Amino acid sequence: MSVAQIVKRVERVEQALCPRHDPDKTTFTLEELCRSMWQQDQAAFMALGDIFPVELFRTNFEREDALAAEAERKSRSRSHAPGVFSK
Repeated sequence: MSVAQIVKRVERVEQALCPRHDPDKTTFTLEELCRSMWQQDQAAFMALGDIFPVELFRTNFEREDALAAEAERKSRSRSHAPGVFSK
């Protein structure tokens, strides 16, 4: 495996693990890392419950996800409502 291939793999891992990957940002809060993991795989995140109390984050993440989904549904229904025209 070449150095270039290794670098590409590391970049893909960083993008998967680091929330909102910003090259200038070198530190992340525990909540940001947990949110990123939650978005990648909720079951794997919940499996961490054996190590630390994920319930503290899970309830907040579920609430935020539900609010975002509701906002998205409302946005879609407004854009598809009769009498609404888009340019």
